[in-house]
Amino acid sequence: MSNMSYCRFQNTASDLRDCQEALQEILDNPKDENHKLSSAEFYAFRDMVGTITQIMYIIEDNDLTDNDGILTDIKIY
Repeated sequence: MSNMSYCRFQNTASDLRDCQEALQEILDNPKDENHKLSSAEFYAFRDMVGTITQIMYIIEDNDLTDNDGILTDIKIY
């Protein structure tokens, strides 16, 4: 199910943190069968990494960070 536009980034940020924690668990426990990805999840992970990379290119190409790498110049209301 897709996110509603008014909470897309909030929901995705939370989900992405969950993915970060899961990835760390996988890396911390490489021999544990409970911390492995199915092939479908592995391909989804690769797709997600590609999307994150594209987002980073958009941020870089549009000079949306200051010298500390903090996002700036995003319009908010």
